[in-house]
Amino acid sequence: MRRVNSSTDTVEVLGEVASGVIELGFGAVAISEVDGAEVVVTHVQGPPGVAEAILGDRDPADDMRRAMDGAEHWGILRFMAHDRVPQWLRDSVV
Repeated sequence: MRRVNSSTDTVEVLGEVASGVIELGFGAVAISEVDGAEVVVTHVQGPPGVAEAILGDRDPADDMRRAMDGAEHWGILRFMAHDRVPQWLRDSVV
């Protein structure tokens, strides 16, 4: 939390959040932001090649909202285990 609270720059804060998630033991993390009618992947950390594969990807916001309906609610955050990702969403990131 100290690292997250050390900046007011959104890009830096989200980068620290992604790093913290990895430090907690998750294998990969992707953070997306809504940009108009789309959701864009803005931060990715994980094994080699993951960031290159999905960073900057854009999907319709309505599709992502539909996918997030199946996610666990963690306050303002959402978590979706890899085995719960809908097939149509998996196909879009491969």
